[in-house]
Amino acid sequence: KDLLIARGLNQPLLATPGNPVNGITTNTAENANLRVPILGETPTALTDNEFTGGSWYHSLQATLRKQASRGLAFQATYTYSRAASNTTIYNDPGNLSLDWARAAFDRTHRFTTNFDYQLPSVVHSAVLKGWTLAGIVIIQSGLPMTLTDPNGGGVYGHAGTSTVTLCPGASYASLVTSGSAGSRLNQWIDTGAICAPAAVGSDGSTGYGTAGQSIMQGPGQFNTDFSLGKTTRVGGLREDAMLAFRLEFYNALNHPQFSNPGTSLGTATFGVITQSAVAPRLIQVAVKYLF
Repeated sequence: KDLLIARGLNQPLLATPGNPVNGITTNTAENANLRVPILGETPTALTDNEFTGGSWYHSLQATLRKQASRGLAFQATYTYSRAASNTTIYNDPGNLSLDWARAAFDRTHRFTTNFDYQLPSVVHSAVLKGWTLAGIVIIQSGLPMTLTDPNGGGVYGHAGTSTVTLCPGASYASLVTSGSAGSRLNQWIDTGAICAPAAVGSDGSTGYGTAGQSIMQGPGQFNTDFSLGKTTRVGGLREDAMLAFRLEFYNALNHPQFSNPGTSLGTATFGVITQSAVAPRLIQVAVKYLF
């Protein structure tokens, strides 16, 4: 707890004839600057940096480890977890309880395994002896996504960033399009489940969205890295000098892994994945002389 957050302080108040704000009795986008707590400043002008944020992390972790046996050592780990915080503020900046959600870095499931194998030599030869194969495999859930609507919060002068508004009868599950990750690259989000924010002002200006934060999940990750190496005593500058050779494969299976799509409603990239999270297969060869 006691984490630093930045919270807006000048969000316009809603006025009524029986409870006017600075003499204003109606709510419109145009008079938002006249309904602020501190006149003379815009709804987005004042920000308070305070240590009122919080976060927590819960997890179940399991590890299987096997020490070297006939040249093989490996480890496998699995983590089932949830990290949550309220340090990112959407919608009403005066109500932090609405901002508790999965943290931006949260991954529900994460499995990793790594191994190191000293390859056996069937022939006692300096060329065939001393080879090592190593690798690491990572499989993990996607990162959370918060969908925002630039058209929300107009009656408040857009004092806070608005989330989207779900249509009547729609749920967060309704936002997920069907199919594999590769088939969803251009439509990760079903916009049919999203409606315009409710009109609050007399001029039709909008309130904030109804959705929470981290309501969807981006693409997961499956990555493999391998290396093949050999160290040989070659002498030279020193009697015990070694020559180390390594052949390394990053994203060895060349598995496509994608970043989250755009999350701002109404933009060209909303629900569209335009970037990869991991580079295509990379092969690196290295030779070192150790003395």
